[in-house]
Amino acid sequence: PDEVVRRVVAMRLPVDELIGMISDRDREVRLSVAARLPEPQLVRLVNDPDYLIRATVARRLPHGQLAKLAKDPEREVRKVVASRLPPFALHMLATDDEPEVRAIVAERALPGLAAAMLQDSEWWVRLAAVGNAPVEFLRPLTSDPEIEVREVAQARLAESDTAWPQGKNMKLNQGWTEYCKSLSP
Repeated sequence: PDEVVRRVVAMRLPVDELIGMISDRDREVRLSVAARLPEPQLVRLVNDPDYLIRATVARRLPHGQLAKLAKDPEREVRKVVASRLPPFALHMLATDDEPEVRAIVAERALPGLAAAMLQDSEWWVRLAAVGNAPVEFLRPLTSDPEIEVREVAQARLAESDTAWPQGKNMKLNQGWTEYCKSLSP
C-alpha cells in the first residue's frame, strides 16, 4: 500500500502490532509509530535516521534511558533530552557544543553545575545559570560584559542581601550555620 494508507494504518493499528512498522520508509508513518509505541519498545527507534523521530522518542523515553540520546548528532534531539533529564544527570550535556542545549541545562541545573556554567562563553547560558547558582558565585558577574547578565546577577545579590535578617550581631557575610547558632539562647 502507498504511504497514505500506511499512515492511516499506523494511526489505527492496535499498539501491540505497531512493531512491524518501525522500519517503514515513510517518515510520517514512523512518526505515528513513535508517538504510539509502548515505552519498552521505544528504544528500538533511538537510532532512526530522522531526527524528528528521535526527538519524539526523546519526549517519551523513560528518564533512565535518555542518556542514549544525550550524544545525538542533532541539536533539537539534545534540547529535548536536556529538558527532560533529571537535574542530577544534566552534567552529561553541560559542555554540549550548542549553546541552546547548554542554556536549557543551565536553567535546570543543580547549584554546583550552575556555578560552573557561570563561566560559559555564551552570555545567555550565563544568564540562565544565574538563577540556580549559589549567590556566593555571582559577585564576578556584576561586571559581566553583557548588561542582562550584570542586571540579573545584581538583582539576585540584592535579593539575597535583603533575605538575611538584619539584627543583633548579624553580618551579611556570616554563614547560615553561624546565623542559626546566634539565634539559640
